[in-house]
Amino acid sequence: MFFKKDSSDVIINNQLQIMNKILQVLVSLIIIITSVVVGIIVLHFSETAKRAEDISTPDIKEEKVEHEGQNFVKQEEDKEKNTEESVETDWQWVNKQKRLYELSSTEINSILKDLQLRFPEKAERLKALAVLRIGTPYQLGRLGEESGRDKDPIFRLDVTDCTGFVLTNAALLHSQTIDEAKEMMKYLDYQPDSDPPANAWSVGDWRAGITFENRLHFTTDRNMTSPYFQDITERVAGPEKIKEKTVILNKIKSDGKRLIDID
Repeated sequence: MFFKKDSSDVIINNQLQIMNKILQVLVSLIIIITSVVVGIIVLHFSETAKRAEDISTPDIKEEKVEHEGQNFVKQEEDKEKNTEESVETDWQWVNKQKRLYELSSTEINSILKDLQLRFPEKAERLKALAVLRIGTPYQLGRLGEESGRDKDPIFRLDVTDCTGFVLTNAALLHSQTIDEAKEMMKYLDYQPDSDPPANAWSVGDWRAGITFENRLHFTTDRNMTSPYFQDITERVAGPEKIKEKTVILNKIKSDGKRLIDID
């Protein structure tokens, strides 16, 4: 026996198949849309995070650079301050010392060594020596050869006059002891041998000896003879202010005698 399929069943079945396909398409579309939306959201957050990093990183770098710059400036200021404090301390030390004319040879030797360390530059050391000589009693013509015509000491700090002040300070400038300063005097205040060897200055060959007759009694002679002195009048005053005048040193006076009894 055969049954005939009703046409209505066929229609329903076809509609169900169509609806099933439509549902599948919708599900696929939903999945695709969802994926796109999620992708957009992830991309948005990634770009936001990157922008935030780009914004914050320069700030951090700028803060680091600024911090390092501040540290450098502070270090330089501290260095300058320490230098100023060191200089101030050295000069305070000078001002606290007794004057050289009040001290023993041992005490002076100690100060001379300290001066070499505290004031390695000669110009500053010479200033310090001048300060340490303030108040020295004044007596005219108190340097000699310790024998012969002038028996005064060749070097002394207990008294001084103008020329003696310059000579003894120059001697101290190049010395670390009183004995060295005394030795320096023969290079500062005496004529060399008439025909000294080429290296006389370096080896200390001052063969003419320390005598009254051989002493550099006039500043002009000293400026022309000693390598430790020179005439700086023109450098200080300027050549336009210099007026030259010729004079005869140690000329014979009306009584037939010379100011200094040497030829």
